[in-house]
Amino acid sequence: MTGVRELPGVRLGSAAAFPLFLALGAATAGLGAALPAVTERFARTGDSGGLLVSVYNAGALLAIVGCGVRKRSVAPRRELAVVIGLFAAGCAGAGFAPSWPVLLISITVAGCGYGGAVLHVNTAFARGSRHRAVLMLNLVNATFGIGAVAGPFVVGLIPGPDVPAVFLGVGALALLSFPAYRCADGPAGEPGAREGKPAFAVLAPFLALAFCYAGLETGIGAWAATHLTWTGLTPAAAAQWVSLYWLGITAGRFVVPLFARGPRRIVGWCLLAATAATAVAAVPAAAPYAYAVAGFALAAVFPTVIAWLATLVTTVRQANAMLLVAEMAGSVTHPLAIGWLAGASRPATVPLAIACLGVLALAASRWAPRPVPA
Repeated sequence: MTGVRELPGVRLGSAAAFPLFLALGAATAGLGAALPAVTERFARTGDSGGLLVSVYNAGALLAIVGCGVRKRSVAPRRELAVVIGLFAAGCAGAGFAPSWPVLLISITVAGCGYGGAVLHVNTAFARGSRHRAVLMLNLVNATFGIGAVAGPFVVGLIPGPDVPAVFLGVGALALLSFPAYRCADGPAGEPGAREGKPAFAVLAPFLALAFCYAGLETGIGAWAATHLTWTGLTPAAAAQWVSLYWLGITAGRFVVPLFARGPRRIVGWCLLAATAATAVAAVPAAAPYAYAVAGFALAAVFPTVIAWLATLVTTVRQANAMLLVAEMAGSVTHPLAIGWLAGASRPATVPLAIACLGVLALAASRWAPRPVPA
């Protein structure tokens, strides 16, 4: 890295972004794992737990739109510092919450911090790492994956009444990672980015790609266990195979960028492999292994797309915000659509529907402009 990215404070910020993403992953996945204990503590029905996940994601979406789509009025460093503080405060509030309304407010605040931090850190790494952007974005998002694996594991080790203490630990880790705000400092745009091409012509393929990609990642995550039980596996065995799928996503972000070169090539081959593996999952005997392969293949796609788009636009933060919104929209839409199509009487519908989304994502990746060399 060159220029401002060589400043010691910025290097410290980049290093601190890794434990910050570890905390973000632990909170995001740990929230779902903690729902049974939390709803029991506050004497709520099981359906109330879904409200916690919804307000967390709503807070994240609000922050992404607020920090990314609007015109910049606050310096990136200051904005990232604020959202890290919001995330830590929200986690602390969840840990100490004396009532259900306080818990809802705290989780919403934590979600705002989560969304803002994900946007700013991904933007900083995409814009500041230059030729290493693909590698660095995959590594920092792999750290998020480690947190997503560790969060539920830690929740499972703690007695039910003490589960909220997990959020206190996550909040403390976020505070220790506060120097990550320094990584948000950087130039407004990258030399060599395409400025003359209409924004829509550049963005549209990536928004379509993000929307369809979400159907692959979230569709498998949401429906693989159900599909596997329809093919004869026990719920416990199906859950273990889905866990392997998520581990594959984490591991692939460490491995794939070390061997593959070029964002367009990485995204194309990974989507092709993931789509083929998901289609193979329509064969009951092969389904568990196929989902694991699909997870490994999908791992590098979204971080690499962020790095790819950063070479084509000057307003990286706004472009990333739109990309994340498209991905979140797909995460909401596709699992519902798959559920409408699927049924125990036709289990193959699940992987085949997801594979169709993979074909669309692959087509969008071929439509996207070639990346500009760093």
